[in-house]
Amino acid sequence: MVAGTMDVIQQQMITNLNALNPGKAADVRSLVVDVLMPEFRERAHEMTGPLLLMLGSTLTVVEMDDLAAFYSTPLGQKALSTMRRAFLLSQTAPMDWFRFVAEEVFAKHEQTIRARGIRF
Repeated sequence: MVAGTMDVIQQQMITNLNALNPGKAADVRSLVVDVLMPEFRERAHEMTGPLLLMLGSTLTVVEMDDLAAFYSTPLGQKALSTMRRAFLLSQTAPMDWFRFVAEEVFAKHEQTIRARGIRF
């Protein structure tokens, strides 16, 4: 789960910084991947405390042991990989959809937007 979250954070930083720095995609990617993300990844363990508290209040010790055993199997590893991809998609798909639809909506209402003095 933490790995999936880190992937989302990395992609969002790259996207946001690219938007603010046109033409510098390679520099932005290098900065995020090589400089910034190592520190985020180093501190990722700080996210696990609340998760462990939630799991501890929801699952018994035996159930947590059973989950750990399951996730150590090939099927468990496949499930984790699938969940990471699903989590990443759940974080990025809405914004991808927004960008796609926004192009059409903004184009359709361009005159109204400009008439109100709004830049887009």
